[in-house]
Amino acid sequence: MFHASREMWKRAVSATLFLALMYVWFVICERTVQTPTYIVYHPLDQRIPFIPQFIVPYYLWYVYISIPIVWLFFVSPEDYVKGVMFFGLALFVSCLVYTIAPNGQRLRPHVLGDGFFERWVAFTYSIDTPNNVSPSLHVLDSIAVHSALTGCRRFRRCRPAVMISAAVCVACSISTVFVKQHSIFDIFVSIPLGAVIWLGIYGMPRLIKYRREHPSYGHKRRFRFKF
Repeated sequence: MFHASREMWKRAVSATLFLALMYVWFVICERTVQTPTYIVYHPLDQRIPFIPQFIVPYYLWYVYISIPIVWLFFVSPEDYVKGVMFFGLALFVSCLVYTIAPNGQRLRPHVLGDGFFERWVAFTYSIDTPNNVSPSLHVLDSIAVHSALTGCRRFRRCRPAVMISAAVCVACSISTVFVKQHSIFDIFVSIPLGAVIWLGIYGMPRLIKYRREHPSYGHKRRFRFKF
């Protein structure tokens, strides 16, 4: 990051400020939405068992969305900016939904047990409301981190690291339904939303760059399609 250009510094600061502003909006949503208008539910939720051990990957999410982004800040400023923008856009869309259509879930079990993991889940329930659940920020932010890491050439060269990141991304996402913090509907909503954001940050710029570097690409495609 210390070798980044002044323009990259400006982009990094702007992206970070945007994320901070979106986080303030999220905190406001958390404090104002006490009685959700819509209850999120899917019939598959009743078939998904409550597995308190999944609270481990649920909390692993906090490590997963922080350490890699800090690492990118120093190693690859451009990928840091893209990752933070992914976070910010995910928060923007989510908070927009939370504001327009306040939602929540009622899937938490009433009896948890006295085991270590059950008490950990109970503690989580006590500090986190079951509101503002769809889209799921657990899922969206996991996709954001994995996208940012795999977008970094230095990280992408290490195949085992890519596989570990993918596994952690999936584990953090599915943990939400096994500890009954989210409905599976939230995952169904968040994955395509994450894909749309990915297209805007990674997909379309790559396509535009490729077409600029290969100006004859479009003509060839049209020629082949025509005949």
